Amino acid sequence: MSLAALPAVQAVLDAAAVQDHLDLCGTSYGGLIAVRLTQAHPGQIHRLALLEPAGLGRELPGRVRLAAVPLLSRAILARPGARGIRWELRQLTTSLRLPPEREQTLVAYLLASARAGDRRWFARALRRFTDRRGQREILSDAELAALACPTLVVWGERDRFFPTVHARRAATLIPRSIMRMVPGAGHSPNWERPKEVVALLSGFFG
Repeated sequence: MSLAALPAVQAVLDAAAVQDHLDLCGTSYGGLIAVRLTQAHPGQIHRLALLEPAGLGRELPGRVRLAAVPLLSRAILARPGARGIRWELRQLTTSLRLPPEREQTLVAYLLASARAGDRRWFARALRRFTDRRGQREILSDAELAALACPTLVVWGERDRFFPTVHARRAATLIPRSIMRMVPGAGHSPNWERPKEVVALLSGFFG
C-alpha cells in the first residue's frame, strides 16, 4: 500500500526541485513511506529519521484491527465526534497527558480531518493497512539490513499503538542505526515531548 504513495511524494520533491542529497523524516505510516522512498532512491537520501514507523511487525491495537472487518467497520468508523477523537488520542496515540490547549487544538484538527474525508475511502485504505491479524505490509529483515544511510529510530517508551519490540528490531537490523527512547511518551512523541524530539532530530540531521 505504501508504494502507491510514492508518486505523490516524488511529485512534491520534483516540484521543489530537490535533486541532491536530502534528509528525510517520517512518522507512523509516513515512516514506512520514508523507508520505501529510501529504497527507491538509495543514493539520494543522506540521513533517515523514523518516528514510530509502521511496517516493523504485525502488532496493532485490537480496535484498529477490528475496524478493518467489513461488518464492524461501519460502526467503528461512524461519523466521529470530539469525545471519540479525544478518547483515541488519550488511549491509543499518546501516553502522556497533553497540555489542555495542545489537546484541544489536536482534537479540533483530527476531527476536521476525519470529517473531511470519504468514510468509505478511509475504510478501504484501512483494510489495505490491516486485517484482523494486524499490519499487512511488513518490512523484511533483508529490506531493513539493506538500508545503507544513517538512520535514527525514535520511539515512545510507553507506546500503546506499536510495541517497542518493533523499534528494537529496526535498531538491530539497520546497519547504521541509532535508537532513542523518549521517556514516558506514547505513539506520538512529537506531540507529547516536542522539545525532546526536536533536539534529537536537530542533533542527528545537524
